[in-house]
Amino acid sequence: MYEDIPFRDMDCEGWSMQEMIDGTYEIYTPEQEKQWGALAITIKTKPLLT
Repeated sequence: MYEDIPFRDMDCEGWSMQEMIDGTYEIYTPEQEKQWGALAITIKTKPLLT
């Protein structure tokens, strides 16, 4: 996932790959990732109409 999605799109511009991995494993363990996988979701907003 981290090789396919630019870090800036995850608000992590300037981070190294190791920092991304370490940050991920603060949320869940490598074992949980192997069991359940990982998911990235992108949300795009539209301007409000006035």
